[in-house]
Amino acid sequence: MRKKLAALLRDCEKKFQDHPAFAFCDEEEVRQVSFREFLEDVENRRAVYREIWEERIGLWAGNSYRWIVAATSLLLEGKTVVLLDANLMDEDARWLCSSTDTQMVIAEEEMLEAEQELGLPMRSIDEKEVRARAGVDDAFEGISADGAAFDGMACDVLTSANPAEGSFICFTSGTSKSAKGVVIDVETLCGCVRNYGEVVKGKTGQKFYLPLPYHHIYAFLYIFHLMYFGGTQCIGQMGRYFIRDMEMMRPHIIFTVPSMLRYMLEKDFFPQQLQAILCGGSYLRPEVGEQIREKGVTLYNLYGSSEVLGAIAYSTPEKGNQWLRPVSGNRFFLNERGELGVELPYHMREYYQKPDETAEVLDRENHVFWTGDAADMDGDGYVRIRGRVRDMIVLENGEKVHAEDTDTQLCQIPGVKDGAVIGVDGQLIAVLIPQDGISKEHLAGAVRKFNRTRSAAVRIRDVWIYGKTFPRTNTGKLRRFLLEKEYREREQ
Repeated sequence: MRKKLAALLRDCEKKFQDHPAFAFCDEEEVRQVSFREFLEDVENRRAVYREIWEERIGLWAGNSYRWIVAATSLLLEGKTVVLLDANLMDEDARWLCSSTDTQMVIAEEEMLEAEQELGLPMRSIDEKEVRARAGVDDAFEGISADGAAFDGMACDVLTSANPAEGSFICFTSGTSKSAKGVVIDVETLCGCVRNYGEVVKGKTGQKFYLPLPYHHIYAFLYIFHLMYFGGTQCIGQMGRYFIRDMEMMRPHIIFTVPSMLRYMLEKDFFPQQLQAILCGGSYLRPEVGEQIREKGVTLYNLYGSSEVLGAIAYSTPEKGNQWLRPVSGNRFFLNERGELGVELPYHMREYYQKPDETAEVLDRENHVFWTGDAADMDGDGYVRIRGRVRDMIVLENGEKVHAEDTDTQLCQIPGVKDGAVIGVDGQLIAVLIPQDGISKEHLAGAVRKFNRTRSAAVRIRDVWIYGKTFPRTNTGKLRRFLLEKEYREREQ
């Protein structure tokens, strides 16, 4: 029987009470919050949010302890929480809020000036501002910025949970206007959390560094999974504080994306206490995985999507990082197009108000989700992802090319720092970022040599030397359509 969030938190309280649930860097020291303190903070935050009548609440803020408390409190109060990227432009935030019928936004203090642009009431994630706007008595102290809990305030998340616990909406990758709102029920989330131990094997006392953006399902699920088995979650953000956080909090296991792995390799930063890395969110190049293993760190490549609540398959050391084993309870199969389907117990409820698009990918009756990925499958049921079916480039001669397969091959050309292939007017175009000191002429010659290894029908027809980093999502997925758009514009 799948239990809801209040029951999951009850389990945590009973088992781990004063064990540190969260750790984060506060100036020059590491602060810790126990499971008991966390539940006290949640219950007191709920007292504030009980004054808010709106049912669909946007959460627009960066990673922090306050973010976790806010999200948990809203779900327990039966709200639908819309997870918004903290880096969104005001216009994009307005579009996503409008497309999901969001009624209010809780945001960072500096974002409140966007209230007029969004056309929605906004509340600060800072407790004093929340209380002031919600009309709560000033004597009510709330949660301090450093995560310290209330003193003398009764906490009973066990008995006061709203019987109608909420849901949340995250978004698929893409531009704001193409992103779909993925609706997931709390009951489904909790069932998945309790079943996730196969992918993330941990024990009480281990420290896990989670710098990935909380609005993404990859991180959001792990927040609760780490609580469930008693791990200490080290709160961080991708970017300039990564090395500082790692040095101060000394985690044993980290969650990351391929771009962060490449950064670690560039800096040769692999602390002695680091035991394992879990990587997901976008394509992991074989050579990057091999370099990580040479550092003596166990690497798990995770595969999944927002629609199926994160990872549904993972790599094993004996097979390497490209062949992926389905999580127990999941079954993979391929259709006539080579598209990967998965039968699984946990999945989204729907794309918000998009019944036709939901029906295209989700067979609710049989609990089958069509991933949109092209894949190979071996006799043991392992799969190797070749790329998006829709990223299949159809050439003017009718030949079809897997874009991500070709990306990988281009990146193996000597002198190429990063590479991608695009399809423009039925032609293959190589978009290359050279390594330092490598000329355009050198790369053009290298591509000519590369072409001699391919049939004439699928050869590169043009080379574009790209003078900046590729446009990617915050999990590292290539926004290929933006490269295609930019190439067309430069040719006009």
